[in-house]
Parts: sequence; C-alpha cells; structure tokens
Amino acid sequence: MHQGRPYGLHVIGGKLTDRDEAFVSVTAKRFSNLKGLSSIDSSRMVYDLPDGGYVVIQDMGGNFRVIAHKTSRVDQIVFDGVAIDYIPMLYSGVVLNPTPFADAGVPMRLTEVTRKRLSGYDPRANLPAKQQTLNRFRVEYNPKFKYFEPVYKGNTFFSQYAKQRATWYSGAMSEVVQIVGGYGKQDLEGLPDSTIEQAIFRLPLPTINPIRIEVANKRLPGYTGVPNTDGQYQYSYDFNLCHGVAFDLENKPWLLQVAYNGLYAMPLPLIPATTTASFREYIESVGDDEILYILDRFGGMPSGESFPISKGFQAWLRAGVIIKLCDTKHFYENSPFYLACGWAFNSRGSEAFNTCWSYDDRGMKHAHAYKIKISLGAAINAGWVDSSKPLNGEDAGILNDYISNLFGQLTENTDRERAIRYKIMRQPNKDLLTHAKNNTGDINYWENFIDKPIANHSANLVMVSSGPAYWAGKFVESFGALKFPEFTGNGCESFDMTALDYKGPAVRCDAIVFGCYINDQLNVVRYFKDTRQFARKTISNFEDIMIIGSWEKTETSGYMQLQGNFYTSVFDDREVNAQEELVTKITGVDLGYATPQFWTPPLMHIWGTLSRYRYFSYRTESTLITSPSINVAVCVPSLTRDCVLYAYDKQFESRIYRDKVQLGSMKDATSYRIWTYDFVYHFIGGKGIGKPSPTMGERVYANYDPEYDYSSNSDYAFYIDSGNWYGVPEGGFIDVSGICSKYTSRSSAVQNVGGVTIGGAPPQIKEYSTAVGLPARIEGKVNCSIKIAGASTINKELPSSFYYNFSPYDTGAGLLYFQKDATWITAGNQEYSNTSEEKTVGKRAYWGSTKLADHKSAHCFIGVINE
Repeated sequence: MHQGRPYGLHVIGGKLTDRDEAFVSVTAKRFSNLKGLSSIDSSRMVYDLPDGGYVVIQDMGGNFRVIAHKTSRVDQIVFDGVAIDYIPMLYSGVVLNPTPFADAGVPMRLTEVTRKRLSGYDPRANLPAKQQTLNRFRVEYNPKFKYFEPVYKGNTFFSQYAKQRATWYSGAMSEVVQIVGGYGKQDLEGLPDSTIEQAIFRLPLPTINPIRIEVANKRLPGYTGVPNTDGQYQYSYDFNLCHGVAFDLENKPWLLQVAYNGLYAMPLPLIPATTTASFREYIESVGDDEILYILDRFGGMPSGESFPISKGFQAWLRAGVIIKLCDTKHFYENSPFYLACGWAFNSRGSEAFNTCWSYDDRGMKHAHAYKIKISLGAAINAGWVDSSKPLNGEDAGILNDYISNLFGQLTENTDRERAIRYKIMRQPNKDLLTHAKNNTGDINYWENFIDKPIANHSANLVMVSSGPAYWAGKFVESFGALKFPEFTGNGCESFDMTALDYKGPAVRCDAIVFGCYINDQLNVVRYFKDTRQFARKTISNFEDIMIIGSWEKTETSGYMQLQGNFYTSVFDDREVNAQEELVTKITGVDLGYATPQFWTPPLMHIWGTLSRYRYFSYRTESTLITSPSINVAVCVPSLTRDCVLYAYDKQFESRIYRDKVQLGSMKDATSYRIWTYDFVYHFIGGKGIGKPSPTMGERVYANYDPEYDYSSNSDYAFYIDSGNWYGVPEGGFIDVSGICSKYTSRSSAVQNVGGVTIGGAPPQIKEYSTAVGLPARIEGKVNCSIKIAGASTINKELPSSFYYNFSPYDTGAGLLYFQKDATWITAGNQEYSNTSEEKTVGKRAYWGSTKLADHKSAHCFIGVINE
C-alpha cells in the first residue's frame, strides 16, 4: 500500500464527529492508493459519512481535495426565514419510565421501523437494541407547563413525558403532539457520544440534492421548519389557549389557535425537506411506513412549532400568514368547567366543541355548549414564497437595489424581520417597482403594511345548548359525581355544582356539561335533574285467563320521580322510580297431557269414565322494592381530553322477593264413558254399545256420544279441546278390556266398591313457596367512551364510591384526588387504548393491542406506532 498523500479538507455545514474524521482519513488514504494502482489521471468519489452527511474525494489535475458536506446542527443554523434541508431523527416507541433518577437517561422501547431507521435502512447492519436509555429524551417541561412538575423532586428527573401527553389534545393535534414527541433534543452537543444519541436523519446524495433544489430559496410562512432545540412541546391544550389542526380544500394542514381574542389559523409548521417529492420517493423506497403515515396525513413531518407570540404574532398577522377566522368573546365571557378543557376537534378540524358555565342574575349556574364550524381555503404553494425575484429589463437594477436596500436594514432574524421579508417577496414586481421609483415604502411602511390573507378562511361560533345546572345543596362537598382532570395532572377533581347565592325554587335541568369526539363522533354528557313528582297507574298485562305464557304487573305506591343525574350520547340509565314498587311476574309452562285416566264402574254400576288432564306449572314471583334510587357519575380521566368514564349503580332501602311454584291442571273437553255388565256386580244403568256383550264383567267397552261426552268451554278451548283424542267412533266402541276387566270381572279376587282409577298420573315437579330479603345494593357497572372501543362496558361490578364522592378529599395529611387515567395511540395504524378502570381485579381495561405496552399504566407513546 502506498503512503497516503496529503490533502486539503473543507467542511461545509456542521462539524465532523470523531467517527466522521476517522472515516475521512481512512477513506482518503484508500482512495489515493486505488487511484495510484489503477493509473487513472482523474478520479472523484462520493461517500456517506457515518454520522450523517457525505464527503466528496477528488484528485484532478494533481489537486487532491476532500470536501465534507455535513448536515448543520440546530445550534449552527441561522433562521432567516428561508427553508433549509434539516431533518430530525424520528424515534417511535413507548417511554417506559418518564421519571428516571436525576442523573439517568429515559428508558424507552423502540419500534422495529425505528431500529431500521437508526441503522440507515441498511439491511446488513446490526440493529440497535429495542430497549434504550437515552439522554436525548431527558426533556424538561416547557416553562409554560412547569405546573406539571412537583415542588419537591428529590433524586428524580421529571421529563415532559410524565404528564404532558398527546391525549390532552384533540383531533389531528393529538397526532402531531405524539409525532413531535419522538424528536427529542436537537442540540446534540451535550449528549453522550453514541450513534443512537447523536443520530440525525441521513439521506443519500442522490436524494438530498433534488431536495435542496426543491426547497431552495423558499420563504416559510411564520415558522422555521426546525424542531425546538430542547425538544419541548410548544402546543397548548387548556381552556384559555388551545391549539388544533384542520385541513383545507387541498388537504393541506393548518394550525389553529383558539383563545379569548379569537380563532386563528396559520399553515401547520412542517419540516420543508420532508414535504418534497424526492423525500417521499426515498421513504417509499426504504419502506419506512411510519414516516409514510406522517406524509400521508400531513404532507410532511410537523416541526412542532406553534404560533409566534406577542409582537411576532402581530407581525405575521399583518403579513397575512396568521388569519383570524372568527371572534370567540361570547364563549370566553364564561368560566371553564375545568382549566385543562381546551376545544375538542374532529379528525379534519372542520368542527370544534367546548362547554363553559356562568351565573344568571339570580345566582343560578348555567351550562353552555358551543360549536365552531370551520372552513379553510387553500393557500398558494402552502404559503411558501420565493426568496428572490425574477428581474428582467431595464428596471431590474432599480428593483434589485430597492430590495437589497430594504433587506440590508433587516439585520436581525426575529419574527419581525422575517415577516417583513416575507411580505416584500409576496408583492408583485410592478408594485415594488412603483415604490422604488417613487422612493416610497421604507422599512416602517412594510412593517405596518397589512397584507391580504394567504387563504380565504371562515368560521362560525354558535351556542348550541344552554340550560341551568342546579344542585340544591349548599355545601361544596355535597355533590361530587362530575369529575374532570385536575390541571396539574394530580388526578380528577369534582366540579362544584352548588349555587350559594341562589334562593329560588328547584329547577329542571337537562344541560350539556361536556363534549368530545370519540372515533370522530361527537359525544356529549348531560346533567339532568327533574324534581317533579307524579303518580302512575298500575302497569299490567295480566289477563282473565293465564295458563301458558308470561305476564307482569307493576303496582306503585307513593309518588314517582325520574332518577339519574347524568346521561350521555351513548349511555342512558335514567329510570322512573316510586317510593314503593311491587312487581309481580307470573309464568305458566305447559307440561302436556298426562296418560289417559280410566275410572272403572263402581260396584253394582254399569258405567265408568275415560278422561285425561292437561297439566301446567304456575310460577308467581313478586318483588317488593322500597325507596329505590339510581346513582350515576361521570369522570373525564386524567391526561385525556376525549374520553368519558360512566359509573352507575342502583340501590334499594329494602327488597323482599317471594317465589311460589304450583302445579295446575285442566280436564280435556272430551271424555268417554266405559261400561261392563254383570247381573251380580254391575247391573244398574242401561247397557252401552259393544260386542260380544259382557255377562260377568269380563269385557269393558269405551263409548262416545258427543251429546253426553263433550263439555264445551270456549274460554279454554285453545288449551283443552283436542277433539276425539281416544278415537272412539261416534255410535261405536273400543274394547278396553285389557286395561280395565281385571278390576270388573267376576273372577277378580277383589271387587272395588268405588271403582278403580287407572293411569293419569300428574307430572312430577317441586312445588314450593319462599320469601327472602335481598341486599340493599344490587347492581352496578362502569362504562367507557374511548378511542377504538367507542362505547364499551368495562365491568358490571359496583363502582368505587369515590366516583360519587367529592374530590379532592382532605385526609388531614393532604389532599387525596380521585385517580383515574387513560391513554391511547394517537398517531399510527396500530390501535390501542387503555384506562385505569379495571376490567378484572388488578388488570386495567384495554382495547386493541401493541407489543410496546404491558397494559399496566397509562403508557406514553411517541412518534408513530404502526407495528
């Protein structure tokens, strides 16, 4: 091998890592040796750097040069409003412990696609471990969300993934939050020097060059296209400031902001390079279905940036990038049911829903429900504008000097300067040329110039429901069945239903107090109260004839009232109950006919009978209920916006249950006479029909004459009229001697004075009569409205009494909050959700599946979960 030649190294962009420098040194030496051995005059090769970027090695005309193109790190990027090609690494998976020790990384479990992505999609590479502990995700709470952090931390680090979850947000916004949560810190200088910690998204040269051409010289509308350096969430979800995502007519995403000063929209900040056709082609070629999910949904990877604030907001509002859709003052004149309750959005952002409350002039609380209908027009090129003007002709120099002079005065890169540059580049050349020739339009002019909106949007805020929310109690703790997430994530707290200043009579209530979108359907919770009392007549389907069938009768005493304080769009267990209620249920079951019953002629008599009976069981059940009452509670679990837990139980002061079973029978309408003759033992009465005629009781015949043997009963004919069931011809006979003669014949050892009954034994059933007292509380359940499951019954156990009691409860040692939470995958094709309400003892209820979850906690998912 030849000695490596010296070369000049030029680095464009960021800095080379130690691994990059070692790779360049070895590769340059190998390149030089291969060129020398092949006797080639000129050679040029391009290689990917191990930690991102690429290096060009060329030896031409005796000039040996190495040019490294390194993707810039965030701390090295100057954000002047023009798109750059920076792409963050996306980590998808689940955070296993968001509160590690103070000096430890955050444990995570990664998806398979993420492992491939971290390996540069190289099929020959050894994939990194599925479970990682990364300092990159030691992300503190954004200062505006510091309320999630406990006062005393001890030896624990509280990352933003502990309580600031994607499920606080609604609609497509929750997807964006989960996705950007997978970026982590972008300033990699302070992170451990490992491939996983320092990973950036690497693109091959044939892909990066077309991307740079596509995004070159494009000014971005109100954002930089780069994730937050510290990896912190920027979006708000609470009552006073709430962010959402909606889609326009061309399916381009817009970021929404709802606050007291109105509803605003701006293009959803995306990472520019990921919106290009070249990037999509590359992602399709490597089969990264997680990033493809993002591209299909949003057209690019969200950067995680929010609206500019303060003066920056006003600057972009004047630039026409931030667009006001409607006023919201009417809504924000009222109070929130809970501080964490931002607006609920459907999946396209075309609808938003929220509730609030206020006092009327009598001191009565009223609940109000509002809906916003949103319609978004499309912006040209998603709001991107060229950062340079095509200048032709003799006026080109004038216009160029004018723009250069203006831009020369914009020495900083704040939102103010970026918005001014953006506005200038939006203007037609002829308008700019007019300013240039007339020496008008200085920086102050352009700063205060109000440009037309980049798109035509509209929205309409409407109150869709309003009504009293009355509770008679005067103590705050007297009613605790409506619970919402406590603002700092400590659990769930009860809404105060009392109206201390109201002195009037009870009022009827049927008011919406909460609403959310479950599987894109609006579900509302209504508070209901109706103190009116009324009497109800007996309800019965009893009949005069009750043999076979089922009948029920409900008798009440005292006044009745409609009970159940809450119901939802999918759960409603309200009932009308009386002070005392007697429910009687009768069930008759047909047991069929017994065998024919022969009654032989008594001593001295010629005639006996043949008949049959139809039997049935008769069960009478009655339940006497005293003072029944229904309890219903509603809880929105902590960490969520679009989820409802619904608890129900029914109680009784006392219940007495009586149960009686009897055997009943009815004789068939048709019977027969049987006869014999013996001048000693059976001689009274005229002889019947039958040959040969009996002389000593040795023969017995059955005769049938409808005039004597049929007894019509129209009321019961359906049950006991089966016609000539023994088949005896009318005016004829059937010989039944084989059954009866041994009891009538003179040769019989015993003559029965009263005759003998043969056959007709009834069926054997157990007859009984009981009366028992039943437990006072007998039934309950907990239902849930949650993503994937929709409306589901979690269990049919009696709910915890804490559902109905007030939260928080002062234990003397501190406040005890009702603890219920939930989670779900918000971004990805994998469907999974769970809640801390248990389906069976010790096991959280969950729906769907994911290999990332163990169903033991409210898992924090980040990135895209496809599996």
